[in-house]
Amino acid sequence: MSGITNAIQISAGYYYTCAVLSNHKVECWGNNVNGEPGNGTSIEHSSPVAVSGITNAIQISASAAHTCAVLSDGTVKCWGFNVFGQLGNGTTGVRKLTLVRVSGISDAN
Repeated sequence: MSGITNAIQISAGYYYTCAVLSNHKVECWGNNVNGEPGNGTSIEHSSPVAVSGITNAIQISASAAHTCAVLSDGTVKCWGFNVFGQLGNGTTGVRKLTLVRVSGISDAN
């Protein structure tokens, strides 16, 4: 993949992929119907783009159309499809283009 030379973890969703980099930032590419890249846009990306607001990721997990990241401070942030509340912040809605903090988790690792 062009632009990714320092991935320490990757996770693939339905039509998109995300990587945690060695500097603990996250980059995603692919489909963007539901905010999968987490960069506040609704434009598909054929090359990696930075997820806005993550500088301390230690792990990610992509699902069909949403992604969650465990951060080094013990919190979890998610973005993307949220019709059934899968982002974990107590809301529902079609999609979230930027990060939301998962409620009630402060010691994830």
